[in-house]
Amino acid sequence: MTQDRLSADMGGLEGTPVASDAGSRQDGADRDVSYDWNLLTDRIDWGSDLANVIAFGGGQAFATGLAYAEHLALVSPSSRYEAIMAGGFDTGSGVPFRVIYGLLPYGRSPAPPVWIEDSGRWFADGNSRPVRASGAIRVVTEQYEAERARTAAAQRDPETGAFNQAHFEDQVARHLELSTRKHTTFAVVLVEFSIIGGGDQAGDAAAMQEAMGQAVARITRQMRAGEILARHGKTGLAILFENCNGDQLEIAAARLLGYAGATPMSSAAGPLSASFRAGGVVAPLQGRTVRDVLSFAAEALDIARQQGGTGFVRYEPEAARKAADVRLLKATDAIVSALNEGRVIIALQPVVDAKTRKVAFYEALVRIRSLDGTLIMPDVLVPAAEQGGLVALLDRRVADLSLAHLNANRHLELSVNASVISLHNQEWQQHFRAACRRYPDAARRLTIEITETCVIADLEATRSVLETLKGLGIKIAIDDFGAGHSSFRNLRELPIDYLKIDGAFAQNSGRSSDDEFFVRTLIDLARNLGIPAVAEWVEDEATAQLLTGWGVDYLQGHLFGKAEVAGEEALLAGVV
Repeated sequence: MTQDRLSADMGGLEGTPVASDAGSRQDGADRDVSYDWNLLTDRIDWGSDLANVIAFGGGQAFATGLAYAEHLALVSPSSRYEAIMAGGFDTGSGVPFRVIYGLLPYGRSPAPPVWIEDSGRWFADGNSRPVRASGAIRVVTEQYEAERARTAAAQRDPETGAFNQAHFEDQVARHLELSTRKHTTFAVVLVEFSIIGGGDQAGDAAAMQEAMGQAVARITRQMRAGEILARHGKTGLAILFENCNGDQLEIAAARLLGYAGATPMSSAAGPLSASFRAGGVVAPLQGRTVRDVLSFAAEALDIARQQGGTGFVRYEPEAARKAADVRLLKATDAIVSALNEGRVIIALQPVVDAKTRKVAFYEALVRIRSLDGTLIMPDVLVPAAEQGGLVALLDRRVADLSLAHLNANRHLELSVNASVISLHNQEWQQHFRAACRRYPDAARRLTIEITETCVIADLEATRSVLETLKGLGIKIAIDDFGAGHSSFRNLRELPIDYLKIDGAFAQNSGRSSDDEFFVRTLIDLARNLGIPAVAEWVEDEATAQLLTGWGVDYLQGHLFGKAEVAGEEALLAGVV
């Protein structure tokens, strides 16, 4: 047997099997056929029912591993040979394997494949080389194609037919791995889509959706092999260009986007014209993680947006730095203006008792009300405040507002966030101590939340500050617990009242066995420390029940209420 020939016939990942009523595909379903494969001689001895299970499997068709490989469908994601050669150590009882692949009457047959589930054990010689495999095959075509159809549907955006963002990010991760191994490059382009002209319908969501669907269809018709189109956000698209370098990037993007907007699009409201701005990045030259690749492409798109009109910008580190400096300057100016004009406010999100579902306290989250009345969220505010040296002022304002609300409503309990910068800032500490002495009863109903990474950064200094706060009656919560992997000893030495489990773990615990194990471990750790545990980002009842069953004490998330800006009258009435 020649292993090179086998490897060549193992196939790639492209293509999707098409349903068929070929009798040979289902006649043998749910019937196993055993085999014994001698890898040294390449002979395969089959059970007597082989021809009845696979119509083209009798005679010499499957007599050897090489002959069997001649029938392997190119769309097979793997093969029995690859599964056996994937590795393992035989201690005497063999090494288990399981694989699914497709078989055809002959290698280049246009017929849909018969999908096979192949499982068994391989056995090694004294040098740990596989020499024999025993197992069984069965036809699983209907189940496999049904699962493929479900997977394909889950990868698509239902409104446009393009891939969804999650699948696109998976593909970026896959290409990062491939490009590192094969020393190639690929490109990612983020596209901002908007309707121009067309009167009132330009701002209509239905018209936008209709135009975007048509743009996706136009782009899809012009796409070449190795190009992937996905939806990105509400009005954006993302494109991946395989084996693309910097010189080819702009040409490739212009080819697809130019065709998409070349002529007006029809809609129920009449003809619509579309415009595009785009930013792209070449990976892994710029960006070795999915997050970095998408972030750099977004920065390039932002530069294109700032330049006005339509066009494409390729990410360049120097240009990105200049654009980031401009954005930071604008953001810090906006924060200073908001502080001076009293437009920094707080929104309150409930934290409920896991068993009774009654509100235990609220978390106060910072917001800035812009001049047009819209709210700016903390994911934009806090990084800009930290980079611009304003985070201590922002945290101070939030603490002042929270204490004032607590003083106005004696039945209210709040928690607020304090950054590591604020916590170790002498002016912030002095101001906060003075505010707490002014409202001593309110201070006893206030919790300060600090991140776990803040604790790890300087344990002794952090402990000193926390003990000072505890002396004022303040309670302490560790936020994003699990992200920093604090030691049991560190946590035991700190005066902590709540552990808030990192929402990224809690949110996915019902779908990931790894996250479930991690969350349950964190809950057990909190119980051993005698500290109540809070699970964040709880968005559905199933997750809430799981977490409650595992012993979490409090729950927080959109299932129980989003953060809402409360008016003074509501606060005074005790309704928030």
